[in-house]
Amino acid sequence: MNHCHVERGVDEPQQRLHRVMLITRNRIAFCGPFGRPSSRCLGSWTFYVSADEPFHLDEEGQDGRSTRFALVAPWSRHRVVPSGRDLSVLLIEPDSVDVPAMCAALMGSPEAQQRTADAIRDGFRNNPSAAADFDVHFFGGALPCRRLDHRVRRVIDLIAAPETSRLSAEQYASQVFLSSSRFMHLFSEQTQTTFRRFRSWKRARRFLTMLTGQPRLVDVALDAGYADSTHLSRCVRSCYGYTPAVMCGASRALAVVARA
Repeated sequence: MNHCHVERGVDEPQQRLHRVMLITRNRIAFCGPFGRPSSRCLGSWTFYVSADEPFHLDEEGQDGRSTRFALVAPWSRHRVVPSGRDLSVLLIEPDSVDVPAMCAALMGSPEAQQRTADAIRDGFRNNPSAAADFDVHFFGGALPCRRLDHRVRRVIDLIAAPETSRLSAEQYASQVFLSSSRFMHLFSEQTQTTFRRFRSWKRARRFLTMLTGQPRLVDVALDAGYADSTHLSRCVRSCYGYTPAVMCGASRALAVVARA
């Protein structure tokens, strides 16, 4: 697992930030009321940015700290407690970016970290839901792409497609002409996580696209690929630190925009 050293950012609040959750294939942007979630464990690189008061970050294996800007690695259990009401969060899928290049460009020095924090804040001041390109809007340019084995990339595409998201590991292996054992080894080697954990995260991520209107949790559970609403609640709480009901309620204060 690659980690980036993160320093504090300094900024003065300017115009109001847009309260929004923008979801694309490999990125999520959230700005709004954050509450007091329990510990969370996301499968993405996660930027946390405060426009005003520092937030407290407790990350597994590290000392707790108060900061206004942080980057947390995938699968690192952590807890964020904001001082203010709102917090801005960006999620970057690790299978979509060259991590060392991204960290060097965005987090390689205190000056780079400051520019990154300022760019993210500015991105939320300029309506993200109207942005034509996510990376250009928040980072000023495209993040470097990650090169994966074409068979693993094919399976990731299948997992992302609703109609093929529930295939078994054996079925995915057959799609790319590999034995189950060879597929599982190659997948873990390329993604730096297990197939089961990877798909669990993609399922929890899909849940976010359903936070519009007033959905029934049992319907959301089945549509997102969970066995039932109890399974949904357990997995979502472990991942995001909130219950699905809390997340559905909070989403009503946001503009939720999902793009392919």
